[in-house]
Amino acid sequence: MIPNVIELGPLPIRSFGLMVALALFVGAARLALSFARYGIDPRLAERYVTAAGISGLLGARLWHIGENWSELRHDLIGALFASAGFTFYGGFIIAAIFLSLMARRDGTSIARFCDAAGPALALGYAVGRLGCQLSGDGDYGSLSSGFWGMSYSTGVVPTPPGIRVYPTPLFESAISLVIVWILLLVERSETILVKPLQRFGLYLALISIERIVVEIFRINPDVLGGFSEAQLIGAALFAIGVLFISPLPRMLRPLSVVLIVLPGLIGCGVVHERPKDKPPGLDVVGKPMSSDQAKEVLSTVGGNFAYGSGLGDAALNVGTAVVFPPYALYLVGNAVLSLSGYEPVTIASLLPEEDGKKWSNTYDSLVSGPGKVVAAVAGREYRSQEVADQRLGAVLSDINKTAGDVDSKGEVSR
Repeated sequence: MIPNVIELGPLPIRSFGLMVALALFVGAARLALSFARYGIDPRLAERYVTAAGISGLLGARLWHIGENWSELRHDLIGALFASAGFTFYGGFIIAAIFLSLMARRDGTSIARFCDAAGPALALGYAVGRLGCQLSGDGDYGSLSSGFWGMSYSTGVVPTPPGIRVYPTPLFESAISLVIVWILLLVERSETILVKPLQRFGLYLALISIERIVVEIFRINPDVLGGFSEAQLIGAALFAIGVLFISPLPRMLRPLSVVLIVLPGLIGCGVVHERPKDKPPGLDVVGKPMSSDQAKEVLSTVGGNFAYGSGLGDAALNVGTAVVFPPYALYLVGNAVLSLSGYEPVTIASLLPEEDGKKWSNTYDSLVSGPGKVVAAVAGREYRSQEVADQRLGAVLSDINKTAGDVDSKGEVSR
């Protein structure tokens, strides 16, 4: 971690402040381009972004103090000017109110302003979260034994030496850049979500999904029904986004919220750790492995993909993501869950056990076609998901046993 980039005498230049300044700069540049596309004077972008930065930081700090009032009320001045302690949704809500008043005063269409602001907001958030990562200000996640676990022992809010946690600021930056890409694709289109506030609704929906998913790995306390405050606010903003996007008549739009938000909340509730008897997957990464073992792993994974359901599954997911880009966020979220030792969220996991099995069998039958064709052409046996799991599990278990033997001797073989 690099809390201070440089010190000019008694004045430290903090990495968080530097990245916030960079976020405002790139946000202003992006907003000016979007303003020009929506027929708004691009020269207003810098003024709006400056106002958003000031009001957003103030709102984020005040919200954080309110959340932690019992701990901070004895030193409010210190808490107000501390180098850590910001809550995103507090800044977002306060800045949104402030900018709405400015837009109304300037005679700018609030709907067009909001539609134009989405890409700039997501881009600024992606850059700003890098400041949280560099400073180690406590926005990291829970304990992680995976290969991407990081230590924040030198951060502003340090972790104990030797403790590794999920680098959730990096997760948020990466996902936010995907959101920027999706929003820019929509912005350049003349046919997708062209009604007022629909594109801003897409931004709200995507950024809320990002926060709800990342909160699974965070250390924030649950406040209601097993959900953290950020997840509940995210669900509310997601519902607003769906209302903006929905093509249904105004009277029926609440129905679309129920049909979309409820399964999402249920999905968060069914996230659970991978059973211990399942293949360890990428838990093996970072352990001593010979070249022969690496070849065996790659050969097994490649065979499972080519002669199993992998081809059909990949084709279906890629095709769906191309037709409906937000689906890519679902895929990224499930990949993060899987790599972190959790079961991915699927339709089958949301259904009762018997119905879930029927759905899984139907899906497996659908995606098995390409693998069966390739296996037949190559003269190989088709590998069902169960067979594929058993083969990979056996290979990785052997490697884990070997790594354990090596570790117990205190030697590392190459």
